[in-house]
Parts: sequence; structure tokens; C-alpha cells
Amino acid sequence: MTSPAVAPLRTALSGLAATFALAMPACAEAPSYCGADESIIFSCDLGSHTASVCASRDSGPGEASLQYRFGHLDKVLVNYPPEGTPPGAVFSSGIISYPAGASIWLRFTREAVRNTVFIAVGDWIPGRVDLIGGIVAETEGKPPEVMACRGKPTYDMHMTFFREIGITEGGEFELPAEVIPKK
Repeated sequence: MTSPAVAPLRTALSGLAATFALAMPACAEAPSYCGADESIIFSCDLGSHTASVCASRDSGPGEASLQYRFGHLDKVLVNYPPEGTPPGAVFSSGIISYPAGASIWLRFTREAVRNTVFIAVGDWIPGRVDLIGGIVAETEGKPPEVMACRGKPTYDMHMTFFREIGITEGGEFELPAEVIPKK
């Protein structure tokens, strides 16, 4: 029997990657800045901060709302994009398959910083399947800042959903080496 927590990733990651996703156990939800009237697309405990991507529950073509929120404890420090902004105007997405598993990501640029929210599943350590996630913040001329989730992220990231709300696939993403589990 497949865990309900795995179904969204399995749907998004077909083929070989689905095999890895089937082995993932259910996990407790990470803290989130999403409201009761929103769906959690991604949420991650970063230690002293929390990052969330929230969607309005009635999202569909022309009526979608998608927001990235980042904060400390109970205070949201970043809420992007401004309310009413169509998701396709500011976000892009992608999916990557690789020998050890697969990753799905969502990207936006705010104040000259390119932010990529990601989840990945893989068997980097033989005999064990891991679910990881985090955020990569890139500023021109500086090394990328990688913020890995502490524990498992909460997610409901789907390429089908992203397409339905006008987010296009584009760009490249490489899973940061520092978030990949090691023996």
C-alpha cells in the first residue's frame, strides 16, 4: 500500500522515479505559513526559519494564487509575489530524473535573488530511499546559499498543477551536493 504522503510526488515523477517514491513512508507535516483556506505546495523547517509555498484551494486557470512565504518563528518576513499576481508571471518549474531518483523544483526571482524551492527522492545510500528538500538562493557574483530542510518537507508539488495555473517549465537545476545524504 502506498502512503498518501507519497502520491503527489509519485504522480509528478513517472517511470523509474516512481519506483523510488513508492518506498517513502508517511511523515509528519513540517511547520507552514499556509492558511486554513490554502493548500500546502511546499513547506520546510529550515531550523530558525520556515519556508512555505501556498496555493488558493480554488486554483484554476485565471483564478490561481500561489505565494512563497519565508519567516522566523511566527513572523512572515517575505510574502511573494504581491497578491493578485498570476503565478505564470513570476514562477517557472521543472523536473529532473537521474540514476538515483528524481527532483521537482519551483523557481522565482525576487530583488535580484533567484530562489529555487525543491524536493527530491532517491537512493543515494544503497538500500535506503530518502526524501529531501530545501531552497537554493542565488545572487550574481556570490556562491549559492543552500538551505536544506531539517527533516522531511511537506509537499504537494505537481507539474500538472503548475501547468494548469500557467507556470511554464524552463531553466535548469542541479541538486546541491550538500543536501544529498551521505553514508
